[in-house]
Amino acid sequence: MKPEIVSAAYTQDAWAIMQRAYYQAIEMLGLLIRTNDDAERLAREVMRLFDRGYNDIGQLATMACNVERRMRETSHPVVTATMIAATA
Repeated sequence: MKPEIVSAAYTQDAWAIMQRAYYQAIEMLGLLIRTNDDAERLAREVMRLFDRGYNDIGQLATMACNVERRMRETSHPVVTATMIAATA
């Protein structure tokens, strides 16, 4: 989808809500946002939640953070002492 089509899909007020929620979510996550991919994924999550009808900035930020944290917990393998010993 072209960016100009996406921007036309939201009002200025909608963009302002999503932007504030995005920046609040970044603050809440702290150092968890390290790459452009991380930032883009978080922005898309804020937009997805907004599209589902959530428009409270705090709620959007909190929910996006929860999704991001959950994704990170399930996508990174758990490192155990056995795994470390096997690589030594």
